[in-house]
Amino acid sequence: MKKQHRYTQANNLIAAKKKLEVLTYQDGLTELYNRRYFDEKLTKEIKRHYRQKQPLSLIIGDIDHFKLFNDFYGHQQDDICLKQVAQCISANVARVTGANYRYGGEEFAMILPNTSEEESTIVAERLCLAIESMNIAHEKSETSKFVTLTVGVVTTSAGRETSIDSIVLSADKALYLGKSRGRNRVVLAD
Repeated sequence: MKKQHRYTQANNLIAAKKKLEVLTYQDGLTELYNRRYFDEKLTKEIKRHYRQKQPLSLIIGDIDHFKLFNDFYGHQQDDICLKQVAQCISANVARVTGANYRYGGEEFAMILPNTSEEESTIVAERLCLAIESMNIAHEKSETSKFVTLTVGVVTTSAGRETSIDSIVLSADKALYLGKSRGRNRVVLAD
C-alpha cells in the first residue's frame, strides 16, 4: 500500500510540475507560447543555427489597426479576435521544429529553424491571407474591412552570425516598413 501511495504522489508531483511549466511558458489568453519562452527558445535556436550551420528565420506580425478595433468593439471582442488570430497562426504555422508566440499585445512571433528566406516568406504570405480570410469584421480599419496582419520576416543564412537583438531588430524594422507601406503585407528584412 505504501508503494502505491508513493507512486501516486510521484505522479501528482510530475503533473503539478507540467502544469507549472504551462503557466510559466504559455500565454493565458491565446494559449500560444509567451514572450518569456520566446526569449529562451530564440537563444537556443541561435546556438543550434551556429552548430548545425542551417538558416534561421523569424517572423514578427502585428494585427493592423488593433487599437481602433479595441476602441470600437471593446475588450471582449478584442480577446476573441486575439484568440482567433492565435488559432489561425497555430493552424498555418505548424512545424515540428518551429514555435509560435504571443510577443506582445497584438504582436505575434514565429521562430522557424532550418527555414530559408523563400520558405519563410511563403509561410508569412500564407498566414496573412489566412488571417484576412477569416473575415473578422474591422469597420474602423484603414486597410481592409476585415482584420489583417502586417509581417516582418528575417532569415539568417547558414553560417552567418546573429544575436537575439540583431534578428529581432531586423524583423521589427521589416514589420514597421510594412506598416509604413500600407499594412496587410509581408516585408523581408534587408
